[in-house]
Amino acid sequence: MAQPMKRLLVLAYGNPLCGDDAVAWHIAQALEDTLLDSAVEIDTFHQLTPELAEQVSQADAVIFLDAVVGDPPGIIELEDVETATSDPTTWTHILTPATLLALSRTLYGKAPARSMLLTVGGGSFQFTDELSAPVRRAVPKAVKKIVELVQSQKHAWVVDGSASGLQ
Repeated sequence: MAQPMKRLLVLAYGNPLCGDDAVAWHIAQALEDTLLDSAVEIDTFHQLTPELAEQVSQADAVIFLDAVVGDPPGIIELEDVETATSDPTTWTHILTPATLLALSRTLYGKAPARSMLLTVGGGSFQFTDELSAPVRRAVPKAVKKIVELVQSQKHAWVVDGSASGLQ
């Protein structure tokens, strides 16, 4: 029996014991306390894995959450993710959101109508369960950005129970 469509899937990933790499986990926890909607599923992982392709294929929209090296600490970026055009079965040990979308399409014949990646610049990836001050301050801002996105776009993700995509 096929699983019903999950209107929005939020996949947070990173290492919760490597400082700012845990920012996605913190954002996910805050979202769970804020987005009390059965149409939103929020999950945390250490990394993206091929096993997530089925879950992704069942979503109308997906938001990936991650820390990023190279951006100033605490800077939030939100961008669309396009499905990778290369063969998703040729990846090594690193799976990107774009490759996971391609794997979902290859294995299950579908991928979300809209996919986005929200990143927060990290400054410290040392062995600790504490976020640096600028990244800690970015968490509520990232949550607000996602909540506003969900509230403004929710009607576009599902119309009469069927996926319509975000425009």
